[in-house]
Amino acid sequence: MSETPSEEDPPLTDYPRHSGSFGNLMHLSGLSAGDAQTLVRDKETSLGFLNKVRDDELPLLFTIGTNHYSLPDLDISRRTVAVEGNRRSLASAKASIEAIRRLRENVEALTTVTERSSAATVAALGQLQHSLDDLRASTETWSRWLTRLTIGIFGLTAVLVLVTLAPVWR
Repeated sequence: MSETPSEEDPPLTDYPRHSGSFGNLMHLSGLSAGDAQTLVRDKETSLGFLNKVRDDELPLLFTIGTNHYSLPDLDISRRTVAVEGNRRSLASAKASIEAIRRLRENVEALTTVTERSSAATVAALGQLQHSLDDLRASTETWSRWLTRLTIGIFGLTAVLVLVTLAPVWR
């Protein structure tokens, strides 16, 4: 039961809250306009209550399954209850499909972010490797120069010791 009819199927004046197709079907029902409108109003009331029934109460109503012969004031058939259960199941399925669509979008976004982060991490690791290679090369260079300097200082010290001690030995 739609609260507002679609713009593509404008309502008839007899049934302003329903689609024009609904009004046409009611006209074809063979009921007088007054009887049809009374029937629609009564059904809207009982269906309004049915829409507010909790999901766990629907099986109970289905089991009871009253009809207008046994309880004329409560005309909710098993078929009506089953239709309401199916309507709720469809609404739940649509909500699930929408949730799955949103989940898929979130997973795709997460995948994109993860791929970008992975690429950035790989690039950073490449730069880190290059920096480590540079550090190793400079360590080796400095080590060679320090070794040469140490040897040079040792040689210079030896020459100075010889120069200093040479007059004493002569």
